[in-house]
Amino acid sequence: MADWQWYVREGQHLKRQVTDPFFDALNEGAENKVLNFLGKHRRPVNKLWEWDGEECWEYDIQGIWSMTFVKEYTTPLYITASKGYIECMRHLLDRRADVNYSPNGWSPLHAAVEGGHVDAVQLLINHGADVDLETEDTGKTALHMCCGKDYLKIAKLLLRRGTNINAKTYEAEETPLHVAAQNGLFDLVDLLLEKGADPNATNNEGDTPLALACTCTEGDSYYHNTVEKLIQWGADVNLKDKEKKLALHMAARKGDHRLVEILVRKGSEINARDYFLKTPLFDAVAASEIAGMGAEGVVKGKPEKCVQILLNFGAWRIFPEIFHRVLVMCASYPPTIEVLINAYPRVKVPGLWMESIPKEALVKFRDFYQAFETLGSSPGSLQHLARSCLRDLLGRRCHTVISQLIIAPRLKRYVLLEPGEAGLH
Repeated sequence: MADWQWYVREGQHLKRQVTDPFFDALNEGAENKVLNFLGKHRRPVNKLWEWDGEECWEYDIQGIWSMTFVKEYTTPLYITASKGYIECMRHLLDRRADVNYSPNGWSPLHAAVEGGHVDAVQLLINHGADVDLETEDTGKTALHMCCGKDYLKIAKLLLRRGTNINAKTYEAEETPLHVAAQNGLFDLVDLLLEKGADPNATNNEGDTPLALACTCTEGDSYYHNTVEKLIQWGADVNLKDKEKKLALHMAARKGDHRLVEILVRKGSEINARDYFLKTPLFDAVAASEIAGMGAEGVVKGKPEKCVQILLNFGAWRIFPEIFHRVLVMCASYPPTIEVLINAYPRVKVPGLWMESIPKEALVKFRDFYQAFETLGSSPGSLQHLARSCLRDLLGRRCHTVISQLIIAPRLKRYVLLEPGEAGLH
């Protein structure tokens, strides 16, 4: 019997607020107490509670209708599965607890997977849990939820049971591979692809797993390995989303120069235009603007290196007539300005350019912009003119050919517009 209770009327259903020792025993994983309640006190194994994290309510009947979903509904098996209390789960299942009962829209299997409880997942599967049961709110299967603790072991159990590897969620229309890619889980990505996941599946925005990995990159090896695995298993680097963006646009926007290099080496279209006619080079410049603003955690690499790589693989240079717009955007990030300027054979700095540079950038980077202003006032150096001729001759092959030449490393870096090495010409 509950320690205390009071009743309220909700629609046609009578519910009471309770402090239930059975509920507490399940939450604590107290096996002996749970066994006692199931045996001596004959508590129902499919008992239903309404729980909001602080208060517990129980219903006089299990059919529930409500205008709102403020609270969660939970059962003994759901509670123990979410916490990984194996022995308590065994007692409930041995007494025929409904393994797929999901009054709150999530099954016990969903709860066990989210909690990363491998043994609990195995136990539920052994008792007939439906591995393709979808959550009521988003349509996720258990495989979609494999992104927490022991995700790889759990995914193997679900795949062994025959779960639908290409199942899609309701609104987002994402597959488990989308989820794994955007979380940088390259080992799970590899497993899913090996078992037949579609590397080019698209969600409701037209994003492939490759595009999501490039959008969500944290700039570390996890995402780089994820992208390499996807490409290895057939991901098309030139598929576009609904805004006609490539994965290369996404990687450049995040300033992840390592991903940019991986994609261009695998044949991504350097000068692809999105719906707004922007190329990946524009997105790299935009990343430079963000970096110049000092926004921590947004840019995940070196945007100037993105600009350098794109130019070395044949990206179109920015028209000098609109270069003042670049200065407005990222004058506070001189490395990118240096790379862009050094890509021109010759250039004059009109008054509009200098007027476009924000005053705080002129003050902060005074020496750089003093040198910048003098460009064109005298003929370019022979060294720079030779570099420009060589780069024009090689075009898209610039990076490949120059990298293989047996020349001094510093000269090689100079020709390839290495920031800090190339120098304002």
